[in-house]
Amino acid sequence: MKIKNYSKLLAFPLGSITAQGFLREQLLRSKEGMGGHLDELEPEMIALPFVDRKYVKLWGDGDQAGWGAEISGNYWSGLIELAFSLGDEELIKKVTDWVNAVIKKQREDGYLGTYTQENDNPFEDYNAWGTACGMRGLLFFYEATGRKDVLDAVHRCMLWFCDNWAGDKKTSYSGVVIIEPMVLCYRYTGDERLIKFAEEYSDFLCEHDIFHVSYKSFLKEGLIFNSEHTAGMGTHSRLPALLYTATGNKDYLRASEKILNRVHKKATHITGSPVSINEYLGPVYSTAETEYCAYTVFSQTNYYLSYISGKSLYGDRLEETFYNGAQGARKKDEKAIAYLSAPNQVYATEHSSSAYWDMQVYAPCYPVACCPVNAVALLGLFVRSMFLTDRKGNVYANVYGPCRLNRGDVEIEELTEYPFREKVSFRVKL
Repeated sequence: MKIKNYSKLLAFPLGSITAQGFLREQLLRSKEGMGGHLDELEPEMIALPFVDRKYVKLWGDGDQAGWGAEISGNYWSGLIELAFSLGDEELIKKVTDWVNAVIKKQREDGYLGTYTQENDNPFEDYNAWGTACGMRGLLFFYEATGRKDVLDAVHRCMLWFCDNWAGDKKTSYSGVVIIEPMVLCYRYTGDERLIKFAEEYSDFLCEHDIFHVSYKSFLKEGLIFNSEHTAGMGTHSRLPALLYTATGNKDYLRASEKILNRVHKKATHITGSPVSINEYLGPVYSTAETEYCAYTVFSQTNYYLSYISGKSLYGDRLEETFYNGAQGARKKDEKAIAYLSAPNQVYATEHSSSAYWDMQVYAPCYPVACCPVNAVALLGLFVRSMFLTDRKGNVYANVYGPCRLNRGDVEIEELTEYPFREKVSFRVKL
């Protein structure tokens, strides 16, 4: 069976690239701070939803299952990347325990998510979105370990959506993000049913495009401010490019590139920070804020585009975001972040925000913990994006920083203090 992949370059499996130097120190601080302990602050929201979801009255009725799926899924996905990018046995054991607990909860019909209680509506938009966050983490774990039982669990879950979200059961906002794990799962299984469903979902979104996030909207000119949650745009913009990798449809890739270029030109600070005015896309000005989620989701998208398109532009943007705005909005001890931050803000207090009143304060968690968990995810993501390869085995430095690539018979060590110094050296061991 031949699995189609139209990507120009290829990513290395998670764990092939490990952090060194100051990046390793930052990852170690994350392990001792939010990365290794965030689940202890909000266990029902972060630690448990995919394993043992409980009703938490404080969350309210509407977002109970969905928030838990998104926030917990993104935390564990990010922690899996952090653990293997650090090569830390303690963290690897922690994420392994989570993975084992999750796949044990899979229903006989294949569903594997958080909509497990009697009064849950499995056709809510957030079911597909939140499940996508968790399944991405399981696929990262499979990538690093090769454990077939984990891949099989994700595959069965994707087929549950193919069977149960057929036709008009699809939703028109965040649920379409299920395309991401569909395509990633296809890369390992070659199951054409996943791509058929993903393309049908993409076509459905074109006909029900409330927030201008279909690939046909991305192909149009102009950028509509306040039309879309900025972090949502960062996530939606990768989906057509991912579909391109399995179909070869160049309109998909062109759509992702066009919208990313427009957002970078019209809604991104010089710090690499996507503007999130009241969390929505807006124009650049000195006190326009960025939601921390946006740093991570746009970095993830730029990572995908860097190997899908083969263009160094996307690695440059990933560097621009990571080394500037994203670092400025987190504490050096990795124990707190600012949910919202702006390039020219003078101070960060409970009254300094121009949007939500307390969101510029540095804190480890918030009533909705989407930004803290995405702050955890950013570090491992950046490290794994540092090298790419092609089908001939050639190696490309995608973003700069101290790291080590281990390919079994070849080891490449990048020796640098970039971006603090301009010198970059490579030591190759055969």
